Amino acid sequence: ATLIASSSLCLFLWNKKDHMRRIWNAFFGRRSLRLLALQNNNDKETKNGEVKEEGKMYVSGLFIYPVKSLQSLPLTSTKLDSFGFENDRRIMIVRPVPSRTYSYDPNAATHRFVTQRQCPILATISTNIQEEDPKEVGMKRKENTITLSLECEGKTLQVDISPKTIAQKQSSPSSIIKASLWDDVVTVVDLGDEIAAFVSNIMQRDPLAFKEDLKSFQYVRVVSMLSNNMNNNAQLQHSRPINASYIPPSAFTKWKCSVPDTTLNDGFPILVTSESSLDDVNERLKKNGKDEIEMNRFRPNLVIRGGAKSNMKPFEEDTWKAIQINNVILYIVKGCPRCKQSCTNQETGERYEEPLEILSTFRRMNKNGGDDVYFGQNVVFIGLVDENQKGGNLIRVGDEVKVLTRGKAVWDMEEVQAE
Repeated sequence: ATLIASSSLCLFLWNKKDHMRRIWNAFFGRRSLRLLALQNNNDKETKNGEVKEEGKMYVSGLFIYPVKSLQSLPLTSTKLDSFGFENDRRIMIVRPVPSRTYSYDPNAATHRFVTQRQCPILATISTNIQEEDPKEVGMKRKENTITLSLECEGKTLQVDISPKTIAQKQSSPSSIIKASLWDDVVTVVDLGDEIAAFVSNIMQRDPLAFKEDLKSFQYVRVVSMLSNNMNNNAQLQHSRPINASYIPPSAFTKWKCSVPDTTLNDGFPILVTSESSLDDVNERLKKNGKDEIEMNRFRPNLVIRGGAKSNMKPFEEDTWKAIQINNVILYIVKGCPRCKQSCTNQETGERYEEPLEILSTFRRMNKNGGDDVYFGQNVVFIGLVDENQKGGNLIRVGDEVKVLTRGKAVWDMEEVQAE
C-alpha cells in the first residue's frame, strides 16, 4: 500500500512538473527580490541620520483613469490591489460590433471598446472618484459607497459604482455584455442609460471623428468590470490574463501560480514614465521649433523624478527591472508603444502631429524595423516587501524609488497595430 501511494504521488508530481517548477521559480523570484529590498533598506546612505534627498529618485506624480480614455485623476497617494492601482480603468466605453455573426456563440463579442483614438473629444470629460467609508461617517451599513463623477462643459453626472450596486446590476442577464478589448473578449456589466446618454451626447459632437464613427456613437454603452460579489460564479468573474510572454516568474499569482489578470487597460496594469525622458523629448521639440508637451499626453500612472544629484538619465527606465517604492515591489516588463492618442491634447481634445514625429527620429526600438515608437514602461505588481505591514500597499507622491535590479530593455515582439 505504501509503495502504491508513493508511486501515485510520484506520478502526480511528474504530471504537474511544469506547474511545480513555476511555483518554485515564482517563490524564489519573489523571495530574492524581497531580500534585495530589505538589504537596500539597511544600506541607505545617510548623513546625520537623514537620507541624502538630492541623490534620490522619487515619485512626482500618481494618476488613475477611472474610465478608460477619459481624463486622468491625479492623486497624492494610491493603494495597489491584485489588478494594479485601485479604481484604475475598471470602466470603459463600448459600441455595438458593426457586423456581428448571429450564429449561436455565447463567447462572441457584441460590442467593442472605444477610445480617444476614434473619438478625441473624450479627453474633455473629467472624472472623479468619491469613496465613503461608513465607519468614518458613523453609518451602520458595512459596504463602502463609491461614486463616479463625470463633468464636461459645465454638466455633471454622478453614478454609484459600488461593488454591491454593480452586483445588483449584473444579476440581470440583459445587463451583461461581451465586449472585445484588443484581442480579448471580456464580460462586463452595463451601467445604465443615464451615463450612456451623457457620454454619447458629447461623443456625437466630436469634430475630428469620422462620419461612420459618429453614427455609431449614438449607441455607445458605458460598462464596468464585474463585481466579485457573485458567489464565485466562474462565468461572471473578470478574467483577462496579462501576456505571459513578458512577465517574470515572480509576477505569477502567489497560491495558484497563474498568470495575473489585469483590468480594462491596453494590456498591462501600470505605466511608468520619467520626467527626465519628457525633458529630453521637449528639448528635441524646441530645437525643431515646436511647442513642448505635457506628461499627460502619455497617460502614465506613475511619474518618477530624479533629485539634483541622482544623475538620472533620459530613458534610464528602459533598463530597470525590479523597483521598490515604500513597501511595494514592481517589475518593469516592456516598453509602451505610442499611438495617435499621445498626439491628443488631454484637456481640449485637439490633435497634433507631435510627439509621434519627434519620437520616430530616435525611439523606434523594434528589431524588425517596424514603425512603433516607445515612451514609458509597462509594469506589473510583484508584491510587498513586508506582507505584515499595515497599509503596506500604499504609494505616495514623494516616496523614494529604488532600483533593485537592471537588465536589457524589452520591446514588443511584433509590431503593434493601434486602432
